[in-house]
Amino acid sequence: MTHYERNPRTSINGYHITNTTPNHRDRSMGRLLERNNMPARLKRRCRFPGCPHTTDRQFCAQHSAQGARLLDERRGSSYERGYDHRWQAVAAERRRLDCYLCRACLAEDRLTVSSLVDHIIPLHVRPDWRLEVDNTQVLCAACHARKTADDVRRYGRRGGATPLPPHREHWEAAWQLTEPPRRGESVAV
Repeated sequence: MTHYERNPRTSINGYHITNTTPNHRDRSMGRLLERNNMPARLKRRCRFPGCPHTTDRQFCAQHSAQGARLLDERRGSSYERGYDHRWQAVAAERRRLDCYLCRACLAEDRLTVSSLVDHIIPLHVRPDWRLEVDNTQVLCAACHARKTADDVRRYGRRGGATPLPPHREHWEAAWQLTEPPRRGESVAV
C-alpha cells in the first residue's frame, strides 16, 4: 500500500511518497505493472518471403521454424564460413596462450573464464589473417558482443564488396598493418 505523508523538506508540493508494505511480492508486482505500462514494440511485416502478417519478432508464429531454417541456410555452415579443423587448431592454441581468460576483462582487472575466440581485426576486413594466432583473442560473451558492435561501427557489416566511405579509412588502416596485432606480445597471466 502506498500512502502520502506531509514532509516539509520535500520539493514536490510538500508530499513524500512512501511504501508501507514490506511484502516483496507487492513490490515485484509494482515493477511488473510499471513494465507493462511501457508501449509495445511496433509490429513489422514477417521476414518470410511473401508473408503478409505482422509481428514483433523476425518471423510470425506461422513461419518461425521455417524462418530460422531459412536464415541458417543463408548463413552457411561453420565450415563454409571458414571455421574448419585448421581454425579449431588456431582457436585451441589461443585459448591455451590466454589461459581461457577474457582479454578485455583482464584489462579491467577482472577474471572471466571463456572459450570464445575472436578475430581482433574481423575476417571480412583481413581474410588473409584468418589463421593467424596473433590476430585472435579470448573474449567472454558480453565483451564479444561489445567488440562486434564496435567492429560494425568501425568497419561496417560483412558482405559488402567495397567498404562504404565512413568505413574506408578504418579498412585502409587495417590493410596498412604489416603484422597481426598481437605479434611479439608476451603472455603475462
